[in-house]
Amino acid sequence: MSAITTFKDLQELGCSSIHESTHIARSKVDQILNKSFGDMNRVQFMGFISILEREYQINLDDLRAEFDEYVDFHPDIAVTKQSIILQAQSHSKKWWLIGILALIIVLIIIAGKMQSSLGSSPKEDVLQLSSASVQVVEVNTTLVSPLDVNASDINTTEANSTTAFAAVTIDGNQSESTKSSGTDLGKIITIIPLNKVWIGTMDLKTGVKTQKVTDQPITMENTKDSLLMFGHGRLMLVDSDKNSTLDERDTVWFLYEKGRLYQLSHSQFRAKNRGANW
Repeated sequence: MSAITTFKDLQELGCSSIHESTHIARSKVDQILNKSFGDMNRVQFMGFISILEREYQINLDDLRAEFDEYVDFHPDIAVTKQSIILQAQSHSKKWWLIGILALIIVLIIIAGKMQSSLGSSPKEDVLQLSSASVQVVEVNTTLVSPLDVNASDINTTEANSTTAFAAVTIDGNQSESTKSSGTDLGKIITIIPLNKVWIGTMDLKTGVKTQKVTDQPITMENTKDSLLMFGHGRLMLVDSDKNSTLDERDTVWFLYEKGRLYQLSHSQFRAKNRGANW
């Protein structure tokens, strides 16, 4: 790797070797080596150049200048396309919220009916219990024939109602655990900030927290599970085959676990961070 000192050396090294070392998609490496500037926007190109400079310890400012000169004559390629992944996420989030709301309404209705059934009392009859039987006497003092009630039947009804209510509670807990996993963004190997951003990272195994402000690419370590917090969500996500772009103005939260990146809500992040915002 020390023999690589110029862009020409990278061209001689070849697309496959660079892909294996940097995990940049082969198609993108080929475009860079052949200077196919028209096939990439500025954000993609500058992000990949930064990765190459860091991996091979070389200076590619001349190549950046060539790209900028090309863009001056072809301004249409400087427009970043909106990520299709974001659109899919927005639709899935809407249906996810509707499903949770419907589940809550159903649980409230079921709990209300059970409470009404268990808590109802006779309005016109007074129950008189004895060791042998239950006799019902009307409020107007008119005697009615004794009604035998089996005490074991009463106990069985209460037990069944309690079991049913417990089952509803368990289903609710399962729903909460399902929505705590976040949105799977795939096997991301590098996160490239499109603007300078504050980044906080917590190692889930050791609990050690670090923070910094940077606009340089962040390479993910697939052997380390961690929580990540970014001051804004304008980021490029790079995996071995394709790249996607997030474009969120506000803070975003992620879980990196077993080599996969999950986007979390604020409440999901706090749950995994022992209730702390950071």
